[in-house]
Amino acid sequence: MVSNWNSEDVVRFLDVNEESEGLWNIRHSDYNNKIKCDSAMLKLMGELLKRNVAVESVEVLRKKIKSIKNVYWQELTKTEKLKKEKEKVEQALTMFINLNLHGLRGPIFS
Repeated sequence: MVSNWNSEDVVRFLDVNEESEGLWNIRHSDYNNKIKCDSAMLKLMGELLKRNVAVESVEVLRKKIKSIKNVYWQELTKTEKLKKEKEKVEQALTMFINLNLHGLRGPIFS
């Protein structure tokens, strides 16, 4: 059975994973080296087990990493979308204020 990670487990994973740059940094020389990546994955798994983060196998760890990456990208996409929407609202509000400051009232104030 695959265990679920809580937020503390994810934070522990991120702390340990940061040290394994060859697993996540596409510019790292080890990133495309399967042997080194497999070795780093085993080391990562061992470090997680030392920190009481349940990891059943390397395959399960890979799936958890993929899941964490997917959630990260979903949240980043949502954040970027909200920023764009906020900019549109600010532009409309600025235009509305400028029209009112110059004595040009729209149909709302007629």
